[in-house]
Amino acid sequence: MDYVRKLSALAGLTLTAMAIAATGAVAQEATPVEVLYEPTMEHCPPVEAHSAHVIEGGCFLRVVGDVSLVRHLGTGAEVVVATCQHDHRMRIDEDGFGYLVDQSIAGPGPCVNVRPCAEPGGALIPWPFVVFEFGPNVEIANIEICLTVTLSATAKCSVAGDVPANVNHLGDHDYVIEAEDRPFPVEQRVADPPTLHNNLECLETLSNLEVDGHLGIDASSDGKIEIVHLGEPR
Repeated sequence: MDYVRKLSALAGLTLTAMAIAATGAVAQEATPVEVLYEPTMEHCPPVEAHSAHVIEGGCFLRVVGDVSLVRHLGTGAEVVVATCQHDHRMRIDEDGFGYLVDQSIAGPGPCVNVRPCAEPGGALIPWPFVVFEFGPNVEIANIEICLTVTLSATAKCSVAGDVPANVNHLGDHDYVIEAEDRPFPVEQRVADPPTLHNNLECLETLSNLEVDGHLGIDASSDGKIEIVHLGEPR
């Protein structure tokens, strides 16, 4: 990931930290982290984006967990669009930047209608992310998620936006990315086919969204990571 993109991500994460501070964390200036590969304790190598969907390098890990997509109605009620099992691969570099790739979403019922966004040829679009620290033991990740949701036999909606999440250290190099009722501010919403009816259906059905769930580094992964701040292991 290039330097300009990292600076942009840092600016975005500063706003993210301010938003999360309202939930109880203390807002502080974002500071970079170092990410090491366990068990060798070497720095994770650079992550290279060769194209929009070909990502190589970095520490390569598996992340799994259950994630809900929730919609807030004007009445204050909540509607769970889907609660699905996520099984992705993570490529992360020594600075905490990387991508979720080879994303898989499964589960019962409406989960069959929720898929990661893909190119016209079927190649999945990676989800960029960055991890920074905002004070002792407060790591925050910002993930650019893109989902395609099938609403009917004739309408699909692709929604994309940044989701902030806490990165919690469980001990023994175990980390979990947790998003508890985090806003999913949709920045792009595209209907397929882009008819007026489908555009309105996408707007009405997939507005005021939140993400609720967790992704943990799978214990069966070949290796784990350790997040280091100012030279001190977590």
